[in-house]
Amino acid sequence: MKFSFLEYIEDYIRSAEERPSMFSSWSLEIGLCGVIAAWEASIKENTEVELWRQLWKEECRARGIDLRKETLSGSLSFFALSPNQEQLRYDQVKNGMSRVFVKLYGEVRICGNTQAEYITRLACRCLNGYDAQLDPNRFEFFVLELLSASERLAQNDMRSNQVTKFWHSEIYKLHQRSYLSLSDIRGVAEAMLVYRDDEQTRARVLEGMKNVSRIFRQLLPNKE
Repeated sequence: MKFSFLEYIEDYIRSAEERPSMFSSWSLEIGLCGVIAAWEASIKENTEVELWRQLWKEECRARGIDLRKETLSGSLSFFALSPNQEQLRYDQVKNGMSRVFVKLYGEVRICGNTQAEYITRLACRCLNGYDAQLDPNRFEFFVLELLSASERLAQNDMRSNQVTKFWHSEIYKLHQRSYLSLSDIRGVAEAMLVYRDDEQTRARVLEGMKNVSRIFRQLLPNKE
């Protein structure tokens, strides 16, 4: 199936609405922001003018949200971690996603596809510290979606998923088991695995997706 950003984003939103219990609300929100950021960078061929970020922050400010603690879909802090634990999580994510980045370049022909190149440059800026203000979880999922979008655009294939395979491989190498993500540390992942699917959780995910999809609709005038 040929790649289309508009179809990809719409499918992302639809899957969140149909299966909200598959992911945490914030990871879906940040992941979708990553896809929107990739789309904007590709159509503008510019990694510095980020209207999506401005609109997202406006949505947060309108609700009195402190992005250091939460996103549109709710709180980010489920566990109290020490500064050393937080640094460990940052290092795990940055190192692991950097290796995913290198593997992607080795397996997929990005050069020559101008739009894919701009998305990859945005991912590179993030890995070099541009998005250091993001917490480890958001940082990981944001970069993951940037690299996934770059791959699918370069391959012109909606189903191409080499980045996801590389990511899963890095998670397994780091933890020697199937943890949830690179940012997980011992104890936190086990606690999150008992996460329950309930009405309140589903409502939060749907509300988060509704808010982020509003940002997407505001960006629609700049169609690809």
